[in-house]
Order: sequence, then C-alpha cells, then structure tokens
Amino acid sequence: GSAKVERAYAEYYRVMGNFEEARSHLVNAQIKEPDELDNLLLSADISKDQGIPEVAEGKYNDALSRNFMFTNTYSSLVVLYSNPALFKSKKSSIENLVQKVNLLETGSVLKTSYYNILRDAGYTFSLNQEYAISENYYNKAIVLQPENCAAIIDLAYILANQEKYEASEKLFNKAI
Repeated sequence: GSAKVERAYAEYYRVMGNFEEARSHLVNAQIKEPDELDNLLLSADISKDQGIPEVAEGKYNDALSRNFMFTNTYSSLVVLYSNPALFKSKKSSIENLVQKVNLLETGSVLKTSYYNILRDAGYTFSLNQEYAISENYYNKAIVLQPENCAAIIDLAYILANQEKYEASEKLFNKAI
C-alpha cells in the first residue's frame, strides 16, 4: 500500500499494543516517504508507548529540528515529560515549550494549539501531583477559551482529586 496506508496500519497496531507489527508497517511507510514528518512522529509515539521515553524525546526533538512550526510536537513533548522518569529533569522545560507555541500562534484569534498545550501542561503537572501548577495551566486555558468546556472539566477533575468537591461540582455544573 501507499505510505499513508502503511502509516495507518502502524497507528492501528500501536494502539492495539502490537509494537512489532506497528514498526513493520512504519518501516514500509518510511521506505516510501523517508522525509515524511508524520513517520518520525509516529516512531516517537511508539517509543513512548513502549516505555522508552529517552528515545521518544530524541525523535520528537528531531521532528522539531525539521519543522519547528508543527505545534503538536511541542505538546507531545509536554505529555512525554509527564513520565516520572523524565519529569523531575524536564519540568523546567515545560513552560518554555508552552511559550514557544504561544509565540508561534501570535496573531491567531483562536490559539487552539496554545489552548491544547496549556491543557497538556496541566495534565503533566497533575499526574506528578503538582496541583497548584496544574490548576494554573488549566485556568490559563479557561481564560483563553472560556466557551470551551474541556479545560473546565479537566480542572474539575483535578479539584476532585484533591477532595475539593464543592469547587469541583461548580465547575462540572458550569461545563454542563
């Protein structure tokens, strides 16, 4: 099949947890389109899923060196840094990645990528039980897009995890 079909199969097998089959299809996609950034990003995702975060990080950074405008890669790194093996050494890099996306979307009305990376940063800090920082990122996302309930719901869950049930319930009601 075409590189796109091979990549689709690779993604399917990645989601199913069959990394050997995923890599096999990804190699076929890479042979057909060796410079395709999506192949490199999928390879990074597979490495992340296999529990090899350092390899995934290298591939994400390689992708950024090829196209620093692709904002999803910054988000992928932020989520990767939620891994306890990387979090302590990389948590200071997260704000820098968030700000790069903000700068890349200067002039954009919706700032969708910035909204998403704010949520990803909130998620990363919450997984590592740094709730105050997590709440800060979610609140920034809510201010940016108050009509979008995703960050509101995320923040409600974070508050519930901290047993702040009344504040959590208010946010869930706001989202409804």
